Amino acid sequence: MGVIGAGNIATAILRGLVSQGVVSAANVWCSSPSGPRRPIVELGVRTTRDNAEVAKNADVLIFAVKPYILSSACDSVKGALKPSTLVVSVSAGISIAQTSTMLGAPGGGTPWRIIRVMPNTPASVGLGASAMCLGPFATPGDSELVSRLFQAVGTVDVVAEAMMDGARGAAHTPPRGPPRTGSLGSRTSHTPPRPPPSSQASRACPAPGPLTCACSSRRLQTAALLRASPARLP
Repeated sequence: MGVIGAGNIATAILRGLVSQGVVSAANVWCSSPSGPRRPIVELGVRTTRDNAEVAKNADVLIFAVKPYILSSACDSVKGALKPSTLVVSVSAGISIAQTSTMLGAPGGGTPWRIIRVMPNTPASVGLGASAMCLGPFATPGDSELVSRLFQAVGTVDVVAEAMMDGARGAAHTPPRGPPRTGSLGSRTSHTPPRPPPSSQASRACPAPGPLTCACSSRRLQTAALLRASPARLP
């Protein structure tokens, strides 16, 4: 298996796979042009700066890169990626058709088998919820395999690709924590309570007395004007 990318999501995927024994570290390749990161090296997987080397040795290749990097990452594996390799993309917002175009035509006329996965942030601690959709040439066996891989970092739900954009928004929405608890164990809400409606009316006037304060004077003047010139209905 191969992973192109060495960021947070790549690290989370590899950590889950290796720590849970889904794959052996000796059978995993990971590449990053900037060099391997320490958390990935500590997992014991094989690392390189050459994406083509990873593609050449992978039966399942995961592109765990930012969307703006995916095109160049696909270019870097052309000629090395086997037509039989199952391609998995976790690049947000890039459709399966776009990924297929970036990879170009595979040798032998066999179309690429592509699966798109959208994991969310809690996947970094093994509590993720991933949405997954299958390309037109992916098989039920491919679906089962990729589901098993991503279950190492949480749950997996198969959805239509049209729903992936909604999954993308949810993936970057932080979970809302439970209500806070007060000093006596009472539950308090996240939003402070609003003051009662009467609080504004009962606010004390800063003037020294009710007959000489500005607020009272304005009220008395308004009342006198109304008595002198009562409003007429049309």
